[in-house]
Amino acid sequence: MSSKPKTTMPVDATCYDRFEAIADKNRWTAFPARADRAVRVPDEAWRALFKCPTIPQEAKERLKAEHGASSSQTFKTPDQRKLEELLVEVDTAARSGMKFASVLMLSAEVLMRHHQQLPEDDSQVSRDEAGQLLLLLGPLVRLAYDQFARVATRSVKARRENVVSAIRWPSTEARNRMLALPVLGEDLFGGNFQKKLQEEVARRETLAKSEFRPSATQRPRPFRPRENKPTRGARAAPARPLSRGALRGRSRGTAYRPTRSWTPRGGRGTAPPRRDNDRSSTRPSFASQP
Repeated sequence: MSSKPKTTMPVDATCYDRFEAIADKNRWTAFPARADRAVRVPDEAWRALFKCPTIPQEAKERLKAEHGASSSQTFKTPDQRKLEELLVEVDTAARSGMKFASVLMLSAEVLMRHHQQLPEDDSQVSRDEAGQLLLLLGPLVRLAYDQFARVATRSVKARRENVVSAIRWPSTEARNRMLALPVLGEDLFGGNFQKKLQEEVARRETLAKSEFRPSATQRPRPFRPRENKPTRGARAAPARPLSRGALRGRSRGTAYRPTRSWTPRGGRGTAPPRRDNDRSSTRPSFASQP
């Protein structure tokens, strides 16, 4: 536990602004991509100091074998995967801050040599070089400070989510509002946990009252007029008789006229041929002309 120092140093007012600006971003990033590309170091130093280490392939295969042959995840439980992702993000942000701080340390060393150098020294730092380094001190210090702020805000939000996930909330919106509280302050929820909790309870009660509906037994029944049913013993109206035209059309449409089958001449059981008036043709009796 660190004790409060006897003497204090003033804090730049921009520290609050930069911290809040990083905390209020919708998407957290481990480092600014443009600044990371601008500050380049040798590959050997990058792999040894500033690159986040990865899990070796042999360890991944062993972890998958422990879970089963069909498993495609390195870790079995979601909590383990979430913890690994969080630690990788924090490690990457911290190592980016180390890289920016290394350039700052080198600049301070060169400026110190320029201040302490003598005219007879072999290696001299020119005044122009010292001036350029002085111009870089401000951006380098801000980059290093921002990286510490990124690590701090990511840690605070992860711890806050750990607490909120262990509590039942009436809705997802209420949970998100609790996670979106300010990050500044010594309290993990900015001193607004109890106040925010009471607001969510009151909002839930108001919503429940607005959505209240009476039960089925208390609802008024809609008016439905009764259908007119014939009374017992009443005679039904007689059917309307059909007209003569309708009967005539029906009789014509349904009349059946059988046709005689014509048997060829000379067939078995045929009637003898009958001649017409012209006595020149032989036809059946029903086919003769009148």
